Amino acid sequence: MNNELGEFIKVKIKNYLKNKSIKKAQIIKEFEITTQYLNDIENGKRVPSYNLMKKIAKVLMMSEEDKTKMYDLASKSYKKKKVPVDIAEFIINNEKIQKEIRKAMNSNKL
Repeated sequence: MNNELGEFIKVKIKNYLKNKSIKKAQIIKEFEITTQYLNDIENGKRVPSYNLMKKIAKVLMMSEEDKTKMYDLASKSYKKKKVPVDIAEFIINNEKIQKEIRKAMNSNKL
């Protein structure tokens, strides 16, 4: 499994903690996961769910650019490549976008 996502999250946590007077244990508590679960993510053994990634982004106050990068890295971390979850959720919840994608697929513009 690709570990770029784990490294990315590890660096974001480290940078966040540098600027705050809190400990990593407090962040883990806010993520609502165990220390082992976070270690597995950081070491590339697990890919967090979309809901957990949203929580990580919120707690660490990630920029839109960083959130996008995290979602893209998550999609690359799966054995079988997947559409980044934020994009998939947007498509699923937007009929107009679905139609436009199908139209583009049918016209071979993608």
